[in-house]
Amino acid sequence: MGILNEKSNKNGIVINAENYPETLKFEILEYFSKNISSFINENAYQEALSYVEENTGKKFEVPLRIDETVSFNGRLNELIINEKAKFMNFFVYLKNELMNCKKFYFIVSFIKYSGIQLLISTLDELEALGIQGEIITSVYLNITDPKALRKLLSYKNIKVKIYNNSNESFHTKAYLFEKEKYHTCIIGSSNISQSALYSAEEWNVKLTDNDFFDIYNQSFNQFQKLWNSNEAIELTEDFIEKYEEYKEKNRPQNTFDYRKIQTEKKKFIPNSMQTEILEKLKNTRESGNNRGLVVAATGTGKTYLAAMDVKEFFKNRKNSSFLFIAHREELLDNAIRVFSDILHIEKENFGRIFSGNKEVGHNFYNRITIDNATRLEEICLSYAATLYRQSPVGKNWKGDDVRTLPNGSGYFYIRQAVRKVIDMFKELCDEFILVGHVKDVQIDNNGEELSEMALDLVGKLSAIVCGEADAVGLVYRKGNETHISFKGGDGSIKEARAPHLRGQDIVIAKGNDDGSITTYWDKVYKD
Repeated sequence: MGILNEKSNKNGIVINAENYPETLKFEILEYFSKNISSFINENAYQEALSYVEENTGKKFEVPLRIDETVSFNGRLNELIINEKAKFMNFFVYLKNELMNCKKFYFIVSFIKYSGIQLLISTLDELEALGIQGEIITSVYLNITDPKALRKLLSYKNIKVKIYNNSNESFHTKAYLFEKEKYHTCIIGSSNISQSALYSAEEWNVKLTDNDFFDIYNQSFNQFQKLWNSNEAIELTEDFIEKYEEYKEKNRPQNTFDYRKIQTEKKKFIPNSMQTEILEKLKNTRESGNNRGLVVAATGTGKTYLAAMDVKEFFKNRKNSSFLFIAHREELLDNAIRVFSDILHIEKENFGRIFSGNKEVGHNFYNRITIDNATRLEEICLSYAATLYRQSPVGKNWKGDDVRTLPNGSGYFYIRQAVRKVIDMFKELCDEFILVGHVKDVQIDNNGEELSEMALDLVGKLSAIVCGEADAVGLVYRKGNETHISFKGGDGSIKEARAPHLRGQDIVIAKGNDDGSITTYWDKVYKD
C-alpha cells in the first residue's frame, strides 16, 4: 500500500493523512451496518449471518453464544435516560457498571451529597473488594458539597482531585469503567446528584470500546492528561476546610480558588506527580549527581516543578542565580510569573532575553560554561532556521535544517545564530566559558601542506568562535599534570589578550599519591 498523503472522501472533501484511517474504518463499518441492519429489521437473522460469512469468512452459530465471563450490563451501546415508568435510570446503570469493573474513573463538574448517599452502599462494597477509583471534580460556582468531598476522602480505595481553575468553566461529565474485556464509558449530562442519577431529564450515552471506535481510550487519555495537569489538586482535609469557610463567606458565583488562597499565604502545594519527582531530584543530588532530565506530558506543570526544584536547591544558597530557557517568548513570561510566585522574587529582578532583544535584570551570573562547542552549534540549528525564515529569500521555506540549503548557504545563518547566542550569554555573566574538542585540519601554506589544530566546528565557525574569545587555551595531559597552554604560533589555536596568560603554559591540576587532585585555577582567574 502506498503512502497516504491527502485523500478525498466520497463527497470530494479532502481528508488529511492523519484522519484518513479513522474515516476509512467508518465508511467500511457504515457499508456493512446498512446491509446487516436491513436484514435484521426484517427478522432475517440467518440472512444477516450469511452475508457476514460470505464477506469475512467467519462462521457463526445460531443462537449466538456470548462469553459468560463478560458482563455487558445491557446493550453494548445505548442511550440512558431516567425512565420513572420503567424504573430504569442512570443510577441503575452506574451501579451495575461499578459492580462489574476492575477500576473506575469519574470526571464531573460537581458532586452533591444527595448523589453520594445513593451510592454509599455500592462504594462501601467496592472498598471491601479493593476496587480502585479516581475522581476528578470541581468547585465551579461552589456547587459541590463539602460533605460529599469529605465522604469520598474517607474511602481508602478512591483518589479525588479538584480541577482548580477559577477562570474557566468546568462542565465535563464522563464515567469510565475498566474491565477484563470490553471497557465502557458513559458520557452525557449527569453530574453526581440525586436528581441527575434518579429523576431529572438527563441524556447519557453508554459506549463500549472496540477496534472501530476507540472512544474509551480517547476519553481515558484525556482523563489522564487532566489528572496529571497542574490544575488538578489532590483533595485534602485542609482543602475541604478552606472550601467550607469560603462558601460561608462568599456568593455562589465567586468560584473558590484554593491555589490562589495558598499563593496569597506564600505557600504553594505541589501535586502528587510533582511531589514524587521533587523527592527523586533531591535524592539524586544527595547521591552526588548534578545532571538530570525530567520528561513529562504537556500541561502537567513542568514550569511549576522547575520553580519548586530551584527553591529547594537554593534553600541554603544565598545570592545565587539560575537560568531558565524556553523556546517561545510567552513561555518566558509565564515562567517569570511562576518563579516570582513560588520563590517570592519581584518580577523586576528577573532578566529576559528573546530573539536577540535583551532585557537584563539586576542579577548577573558570575560564570556560565557550555560543554561543549559542538552541542552549541547543534542547539543553534533551530535558531538558524528561524533567522533564515525571517530573511527575504527564506520567508516561504518549509524546511527545518539550514544545512540542506544549496551551495552551503545555510552555514551563514548558523554562524549568525551562534554569534547572537554567544552575545546573549556574554550579557548575562562576568565570564563566559566555552569548552570544545579539537581536530586536525590540513592547510596550504604557499604550496606546502601543513597540519593545524582547530576547534571542532564546521567551516568558518571555528575561527569566528575563537575570534570572539579573549583567551583560547589548549588543555592537555603530561604525566600526572593537567596543563592549559596559551602559547601560539605552532599551528594550534592558542592565544590570549590577557597579559598574565599570553604565551604561558600553566599547570592547572596535579594528581597526588593519595588519589586526590590539587587545582591551581587561581593562576588563570585573577581577582
